Amino acid sequence: MTSSRPTWLWMVLLALVVGPCIPDSAFPQTYIKAGIMLDRAKDTRFQDEDCSSSEHLYGCGAGIDGDPLSSFGDFDTITGLELGLGYAVLPALRLEAAVQYRSDFAFEGHANFSGPDLADRQDVSAELSVLSGMLATYLDVPLPGFALLRYTPINPFIGVGGGLSRIDMGESRMNFPDTSTIVPGGHHISFSWMLTAGLAVSLTRWTVDVAWRYTDHGGIETASGTGRKFCRVASCNLPEVDLPIAPTRGDLKSHGLTVSLRYAF
Repeated sequence: MTSSRPTWLWMVLLALVVGPCIPDSAFPQTYIKAGIMLDRAKDTRFQDEDCSSSEHLYGCGAGIDGDPLSSFGDFDTITGLELGLGYAVLPALRLEAAVQYRSDFAFEGHANFSGPDLADRQDVSAELSVLSGMLATYLDVPLPGFALLRYTPINPFIGVGGGLSRIDMGESRMNFPDTSTIVPGGHHISFSWMLTAGLAVSLTRWTVDVAWRYTDHGGIETASGTGRKFCRVASCNLPEVDLPIAPTRGDLKSHGLTVSLRYAF
């Protein structure tokens, strides 16, 4: 009798691990999803794509703080919506296509130009939005200690995905003590990817997902074009001038909470 105990133990463990991966024609395989996102973005630095260009905004070299000439700052809290269509290839494996839109949010930072009259104020601000399309794979986690959750409404999952993001950036406004400079906005489409982990709570055909997600949206770019420099205080007597400006670039990476609702059919 004692020799049979390890056999039964291995059979139970095998059932818990392999069971979620066995196809089941009875379970709903296709689902639609809608969710909301709340993200915090990492700080970013905008620099010239080519600091040696005759139309550079910042130029080469170090700024007043010792860092490369640039604008450095952070973003507002980012809110967004997500719509998706998925298919359960196996009970524990899902493939999903999703569209995400993160509505207008602000970048606020400071430039670091050198000069005795620039130490006090070099504020920089702009508005952005992001539209993304991603293909993702989700796996219900059949690990020891978690596998038993398969028999409850709660199920942990992990996911990874990739796609394209279009980041639209409005005009940037750079405020100095006496003048303001307007930098043309632009848009950029680049590869983006995400990692996620969370818990799903199943209620028959409805499932609520609560997940943490890290997303690298790719690059942010301002377009080459004509900017403007003008006086912002009455004591300034400089004429308004047009400035040809070459592109600048930063990065957008965020992490945060996603809550979504799935309906399987």
